[in-house]
This record gives sequence, structure tokens and C-alpha cells, in this order.
Amino acid sequence: CPLAFGEVGVKERVKSVMNYK
Repeated sequence: CPLAFGEVGVKERVKSVMNYK
């Protein structure tokens, strides 16, 4: 499911942004 994979990617990106901040 590309959609599910994309969702996980978004969450990972959000985590990265939070860590960056």
C-alpha cells in the first residue's frame, strides 16, 4: 500500500522536524 508507506514517511518526517527543533 503506497498510501500507508507514505503515511509512515510523513510521520518520520514530522519526527525529524521535531528533533531538528
